Amino acid sequence: MPSRTSTTRRRPRCSWSSRPASGRGAPAASPAAAARPTARAASPTYLPSHAPAGSPGGVVLASYSWSDDAMRGDSLTEGERRAFALDDMERLFGCVVRREYTGVGVTQSWTRARYALGQAAMFTPGQLHELHPATRTAEGRVHFAGEHTSLKPAWIEGSLESAVRAFLEVHPR
Repeated sequence: MPSRTSTTRRRPRCSWSSRPASGRGAPAASPAAAARPTARAASPTYLPSHAPAGSPGGVVLASYSWSDDAMRGDSLTEGERRAFALDDMERLFGCVVRREYTGVGVTQSWTRARYALGQAAMFTPGQLHELHPATRTAEGRVHFAGEHTSLKPAWIEGSLESAVRAFLEVHPR
C-alpha cells in the first residue's frame, strides 16, 4: 500500500499568514485563497482561513504528501519529520516561522500506523478507468466496497460512496 505522511504545526495568529502573497509558495492574501496548497509539488502546505474557536492561533498543515513523496518522510522519526517541516516552512516564509512556532507539532505516517500499514490504492495513469469496473463487480453473493472501488480513490468520500453503492446492490430499493 502506498504511503501518505502529513505534518501539522500549531501556530499563533501571525502576520505572515495574512500578508499579501510575495511569490511562489508565499501565503495567500485572502482567506479563501489561504486554503489552497502552496506551489511546492512534492510537499504542499495548507494554511487555514481562520483560527479555531477559542484559540489564539491556528494550525498549518505543513506537509501533505503521498505515494513516493511520502516514503521519504516515512524513513524519518517523528522528531525528524517535524524538524524537516519547520525548516521547509522557514524556507517559504522566513525566520518569523521559528519565532512564532509554539513548539507543538504532530506527524502522521500511515505506513507506520500499526493498524493501517499504508494509505490507499494509488493508481498509475490509466489504471483507474481500466480497472474500475472490475473492482466493483460482485462475485456471487460477495460485494466489494472501499475507496479503491470508487472513482475517488484515497478519499473518505470515495469510501462512503462505494458503501452506499454496495448497500444498494445488496438491498435494492
